[in-house]
Amino acid sequence: MNIIIIATSLILVAISASALIIIQVNLRKENFDPSIIGLNNYLKEFSEFKELFAATITLIVAYFGILRLTAAELANREKVKQDRFNEWKNLLDIRIIEVEKNNKYFKRQFITLRWKLFERLYDNKMEINSQKDLNIIFNDEMRSSVRFLEEMNDKYSSKGVYPSKDYSYIYDDFQFIFLGILDKYYNGIEEDLKNIILNSLNPERTVDYDLYTSTFR
Repeated sequence: MNIIIIATSLILVAISASALIIIQVNLRKENFDPSIIGLNNYLKEFSEFKELFAATITLIVAYFGILRLTAAELANREKVKQDRFNEWKNLLDIRIIEVEKNNKYFKRQFITLRWKLFERLYDNKMEINSQKDLNIIFNDEMRSSVRFLEEMNDKYSSKGVYPSKDYSYIYDDFQFIFLGILDKYYNGIEEDLKNIILNSLNPERTVDYDLYTSTFR
């Protein structure tokens, strides 16, 4: 609709400009009479194109009205988005507090990426409905942080060994935070999330069940 109004307005402005030029050319052929009669004759030249000028002005006013309305709608959408972000951020912060005992870098990392993460989730209605959606979010926003958070975990730092290849020091806490900031997610996301985290860890990590159990005695 905006394109139609703009195109029509430009056409009418061009025609109106042509009409003004024609009027001025016609008036130059006559001597200007400063009397009331002369002024009346001057205005009469314009009255012949009054519908054209009125339509042009009306469309221009309508266009600027639409611009103001669009700006107001955009501002309202941004306010709704910002309010939703504040609510979401508070929930994220609360969940981080609950797990930061062994994960002192969780808050720093999530603060670094949380706006981009929020925008991606907000565009998806705060939902992850497929493995594809989950992979897209992790590929773009979070995968690079997983290994760092794993190796900065206090238990990992003191032990540095795994009981199996399917174990992660941060998975339970990470899952608690990540799934808690979603409005909805698909069945089976927990297993897919764990696979993403495991695949992001150091492929040469030490896996030794006996050593692991001995260090936790």
